[in-house]
Amino acid sequence: MALTSTPASPRRQIGHLADVIRVTRAYGRPMSENGRRKGMQIASSADVFEVLAQGQRVGSLRRSLSAITRQLFTDMTTTMQERVVAVNEDGLSEDRAKRRAAWNGVLESTVALTSAHESLAQVVSLEHRAQGMLDEVTSKAALVIELAERDLPATILPETLKAELEPVAAGDTDAGRLARSILGLTRPENHAAMAKSLEWMTGLRLQALHATLLGELADATPDPGAASEADLESLSRDVSEKVTALRDAARAGAKELADETASPAFALSLWAALFEFETWLMTDVPSPLAAACAATTGRVDSDDDDAERWARETGKTYDKLRQGLAYDAGVRAVLLAYASYDHRKLTAFAETRDLPVESATVDLPRSSLSAVAEAPEGEAIEVAGLVSDASFTIGGPSNRSVLSLGPNGAVRVLVPHVAASSFGIDTGVWTQVRGRAHPTGKDGIDGPVVMAGRIPRKDAAQHSFTDALIFAGRHSFDVRPSDLDLVASRVAGNRTTLNEIGMRRLKVRS
Repeated sequence: MALTSTPASPRRQIGHLADVIRVTRAYGRPMSENGRRKGMQIASSADVFEVLAQGQRVGSLRRSLSAITRQLFTDMTTTMQERVVAVNEDGLSEDRAKRRAAWNGVLESTVALTSAHESLAQVVSLEHRAQGMLDEVTSKAALVIELAERDLPATILPETLKAELEPVAAGDTDAGRLARSILGLTRPENHAAMAKSLEWMTGLRLQALHATLLGELADATPDPGAASEADLESLSRDVSEKVTALRDAARAGAKELADETASPAFALSLWAALFEFETWLMTDVPSPLAAACAATTGRVDSDDDDAERWARETGKTYDKLRQGLAYDAGVRAVLLAYASYDHRKLTAFAETRDLPVESATVDLPRSSLSAVAEAPEGEAIEVAGLVSDASFTIGGPSNRSVLSLGPNGAVRVLVPHVAASSFGIDTGVWTQVRGRAHPTGKDGIDGPVVMAGRIPRKDAAQHSFTDALIFAGRHSFDVRPSDLDLVASRVAGNRTTLNEIGMRRLKVRS
């Protein structure tokens, strides 16, 4: 039994402690239902040393796992700081190899997130167990201390008892402090800081996954023949199936918590779903998505009669992938709550299991571009079309974007407070916008104008499992930048497509 101790105390000091123990014995006994003290409490040496042995096992394991976990987090943080520096230098490089290497470094380094989550869960679990044992170990430590102060002949003490009494007789006579030492509770871990580190690294991983996709689009050469109708249909179908499967796995996890038990099997099932989704995303998606966008941009550039349909289908497919990344972020937020023993967040996730799957965000009927001119002022409306022109104002009096939709700019879309080019929207993309109609103009812009709205994600999360999952992962990935109610494709072979991952330099965590 490893103890931190002070020099042996005089017996009169131990005698005072014995008085305290006797009072604790008399008044610390459990109460019966009628309010009286329960009967005689009897403890043999076997009771005492079995409890202390259990405490020592828990304390030893906790100290060992804590040291391993601290080193794991230190190593991962150091590595990730190096990866962030590399990404800030080369993450937007025109050199494809450099850019890929920078983001692949993030992906490779964050594979260990599974182990880091599990290590945190084990450390927190053992601390909870140690805290739960503290009262009992303290009471048994007090009995050992009491034995140590008795003047007992050595001949009547069993050998095992002698071994236990020697360090106590020569050491610490505070039962609570002794118990905390036995249980390894003298050095508390900063679980909140570990959880923050995991959240930071999760955000980096999601950004790297997204950057890998956008990098392929930016490098693609526009060509109407890059993908066929069958290729486009296959990609759309595959994306829809895989993204839906991840959402359904998350919902199955929420249902599994109905009995208010979060087990290792629950966590590992969610990790397995993430592994399957991300493996597919990195191996099966980049090339087909880049080909589809290249074919779309080629058609738009050549004014092909089918250009808008292709742009709409690739835009919706890309937006579905964004939803998949948002689901990924939501699942990882749930796994972090599990690792952190965050009962409140796990309970909130469990309560989403009976919510409808369909999104609770507004889904308006599509209006033609010509209908905007006839709409009542301020009416909620949804329009879509190819962006024929785009202008972006950065700086005073306020950032804003004006997107012209349709031939000859039939309708202008006002995106307030945001330069939409900062997240990849530019001339040539297809966009769907929900907002308010202003037939005669808005903020100095000639009408008809639709001012883009924002998705009330927090409110929607109260009524939809899908929205709740997206909202849970909002700190790691935005399915729609700034919650703007915009769905948009991306332009192949255009550096603007990379802007979203370069909006801000990644921060090195201290």
